[in-house]
Amino acid sequence: DTEMVWLKDNEGNSYWLRRDAIERSRVTDEVRADIESFLEDDTGGYGDAFFLLNGVLKHWGMKAGQEGYEGNFDLDGDGYIGAGDYEIAKQAWAEQYGKKAPASNPKSPAAPNF
Repeated sequence: DTEMVWLKDNEGNSYWLRRDAIERSRVTDEVRADIESFLEDDTGGYGDAFFLLNGVLKHWGMKAGQEGYEGNFDLDGDGYIGAGDYEIAKQAWAEQYGKKAPASNPKSPAAPNF
């Protein structure tokens, strides 16, 4: 007996997913706080570093060969989009916007097995 979750994205697409698959992709409170800080500081979101950071977060937990994987956001080249890529993108964001990047080191969530 598996709990299921109904999700709907900004484009109006609907998804019926197992809750455990979603839970495996959850980010830490530290990463969430960083994301909220980035979004509050740059509501325009059109800069290159913002695009890079957003792409890493959007593809978080994906592995090479998995449908939807985008290698352009695998910044550390390890075949997995996660904490290492986030740190690289966060540093690029801080350099582009002239702000100090928060000194966090988020733990990568387990990659989902769909």
